[in-house]
Amino acid sequence: MQVKTLKTIYVTLILLSCFNNSFGYEKSDTFIIQSFADSVKVLAPAAYHPELNAIIENKTLVQLIGKIETGKGRVVGIVSIAPTYSRSVKLNIKKGERLYFIPLAPAFQAVELVIGRKAYEIPPKRKSI
Repeated sequence: MQVKTLKTIYVTLILLSCFNNSFGYEKSDTFIIQSFADSVKVLAPAAYHPELNAIIENKTLVQLIGKIETGKGRVVGIVSIAPTYSRSVKLNIKKGERLYFIPLAPAFQAVELVIGRKAYEIPPKRKSI
C-alpha cells in the first residue's frame, strides 16, 4: 500500500511540474520599459484595460528624460529619471490608440508600445551565427 501511495504522489508531482503556467515567456499587466545604453526592452500587457500604467526603468549611467505620447501627438507623460531608478506613469488612453515612448536624453528612436505583444527589444537582438 505504501508503494502505491508513493507512486501516486510521484506521478502527481511530475504532472504538476509539466502543466504549470510558466511556459518561458514574459507577460505583464502594465508596460515595463527598460532603457539601456544601446537598446530599449518592452514588456507589454496582454490586453487593454482603462487603468494602464507604464513603468520606465533607467538602466543607463546617465539621467534619462523621455516622454510618452499618442500617435496623434498628445503627450501622455514626461519623465526624468536618475540612473538605476524607475518611474511609473498613468496612461490615459483610449482603446486602439497608438502609444510611443520617446527617449529625449540620451536620444534614441521612438519605441511603439504595442498592447498584446510579447516582450520585445528595439533594436532587435541580433542572432549570432
